[in-house]
Amino acid sequence: MNSSLIDASRLADTFQQLVRIDSISKEEGQLVQMLRPILDDLGAETVVDGAGDRVGGKTGNLIARFYGNREVAPMLFSAHMDTVEPGRGVQPVFKDGIFSSDGSKILGADDKSAIAVLLEVFRVLTIHDLPHGPIDLVLTICEEIGLLGAKHMDFQYLRARFGYVLDSRYTDAIVVRAPSANGLNSSSTAGKPTPDRLRKRASMPSHWRPGPSPVLIWAESMKKPPATSE
Repeated sequence: MNSSLIDASRLADTFQQLVRIDSISKEEGQLVQMLRPILDDLGAETVVDGAGDRVGGKTGNLIARFYGNREVAPMLFSAHMDTVEPGRGVQPVFKDGIFSSDGSKILGADDKSAIAVLLEVFRVLTIHDLPHGPIDLVLTICEEIGLLGAKHMDFQYLRARFGYVLDSRYTDAIVVRAPSANGLNSSSTAGKPTPDRLRKRASMPSHWRPGPSPVLIWAESMKKPPATSE
């Protein structure tokens, strides 16, 4: 994908729209209402699965299937829609090409920067009719409280057998496996971080720079899927 095809202004506008929509874990319904029509207009077949009912949330995972124009193996891309607290009424600040929070709340770049990048990729693919194979896009709920959306997803809607999850601040590395999940207990004393503050610090970057680099990286990944073994 040529970087000249990427609309940086549109990418920035999309990100601002996303972070201004509250989507705390189990409360991602309003974000789904915004995203689903966009994906429908881009030609995807969309469905919201039943994960929300299983976890007591307001919506399930949003799954969009693009059929592509090349007969190759389907590929999956995924990001999560939920954010941590304090994430209500976010007002992003854009200065010197970088988004940041206003200091009173999180920014929501985890993981809405990934959603913005993916939407830009699909817009460019559609507008310019670029060659690509079938793609399954999975936008999950409740990632921040234990990957609940992924754990309760209806896998019957997926065609892909390999894919990429966009949930990292690093664009030059790919995590291929992780050994475990760890819990953290601490006692609260004056001047020391509480567990809630620790979780916020670990979860959310406070700034994001929009631009062609992440879009190009993930667009290029569509051309060279990893080798798989039976």
